[in-house]
Amino acid sequence: MKMIPRMQIQRSYFLKLSLLLLIVAALPLFAEEMEDESIINVEFSVFPLEPAEWKGISYSPTGDLSNPKEALRFNPHERTLGFRYNGPTPIRFFRKTKSPEGEVLYKMVAQVSPEKTRGNFIFFFNPRDRSERKSEGPYDVFQMEDTKESFPKDSIVFFNATSATFEGIFNEQLIRIRPGVSKPIPVGHLTDKPTPIGLVVREGEKMHKILANNLRFYADRRTLMILRSPKKATSMRIRLQRLTEYMGNRSDANDPGA
Repeated sequence: MKMIPRMQIQRSYFLKLSLLLLIVAALPLFAEEMEDESIINVEFSVFPLEPAEWKGISYSPTGDLSNPKEALRFNPHERTLGFRYNGPTPIRFFRKTKSPEGEVLYKMVAQVSPEKTRGNFIFFFNPRDRSERKSEGPYDVFQMEDTKESFPKDSIVFFNATSATFEGIFNEQLIRIRPGVSKPIPVGHLTDKPTPIGLVVREGEKMHKILANNLRFYADRRTLMILRSPKKATSMRIRLQRLTEYMGNRSDANDPGA
């Protein structure tokens, strides 16, 4: 039987030992990297979808649950900008209350886990029905990524806040708007002229018209169109809200779309 030289055995042993020590040394770095994956760094704006008590909601920009003192400000006509968060996911939102003994408490009213660990988002706050309220709080938070790709200049994006899917025509293009956020539709070629939009919803073999209107677009802007459920349960007319934002360097006061 052929014998393996002792020197070769020693080299193989030390090679395996060196590899093992290298793996052990790398474990803390790997664990640290895995831990960092749960830390997010995002900027966000907020917008309320329905009338509700929006005052007194706050959060901690670092995720410090014992000190959520950064107040959110809500405007029903435009989104409120300028919020940052660098901390663990999810982002939790609170309202300050007091215990029967007078102790200050922070009760969680909503939470959201951004789909990406970096970037810009729009958070849409919506009050839950009392029957649907969960441990996460009385508000749902829907999210939309706010980037040059997801929401570019000279585009329109539909945010369907209902559970229905709508079909129809936008200008001469067939569209289908599912619940949630749509892909952006370019409108730069449609500026300064009326653009027709018509939407229907299917109910079995029937189709109900829910929207027929003309939209007008102006250059260097982007439009977020929010579709809400009808005010009355017996109505088929959805509620529509348009948020238009100027994306140019400066606004022309004579421009009716500014």
